[in-house]
Amino acid sequence: WATQPTVYARGLRNSLALVRTRAGTILQAENSIDVTTADWPPEELNVIEQGGHYGWPYCMAANAPAPAWRSQRVACAPFRKPHLLLPPHAAPLDLVEYRGAMFPELHGRLLVSLHGYRPTGSRILAIELDAKGLPVAGQKPRDLTPGWTALRGKRPAGAPVGMAVT
Repeated sequence: WATQPTVYARGLRNSLALVRTRAGTILQAENSIDVTTADWPPEELNVIEQGGHYGWPYCMAANAPAPAWRSQRVACAPFRKPHLLLPPHAAPLDLVEYRGAMFPELHGRLLVSLHGYRPTGSRILAIELDAKGLPVAGQKPRDLTPGWTALRGKRPAGAPVGMAVT
């Protein structure tokens, strides 16, 4: 442990979901702002690199100016873009690189718990990772818990927070 703390990266908002993959890649899922628009802004999945600036509070989503900074004409191009955009208002709270034996089809995939109360939340996604621990570009995340909403007399609503693999 260092005796003096240092800043590893900056410009991140609500970094509740963090994981270091077996390949050594650090991934962070960012909870964005909550606005009334249902389809904006998306949550972010960032690849964290030392010295990187990811834009917050000036820029968000796919490097768009944050609402509070639009009138200032902030340039978002210098900031690192998200590696992958997640559904808006999904509230990712945990990331796990699955290495368990129970579900071999998920081995090596990134599991993302979405806690959000809107239709985009309340589920668990699986995202394929490449050999470098990066989410595979162009892949659509697999929804592991479709229909995980309340059904009176049958099941309660699911709102996953943390995950563990034993």
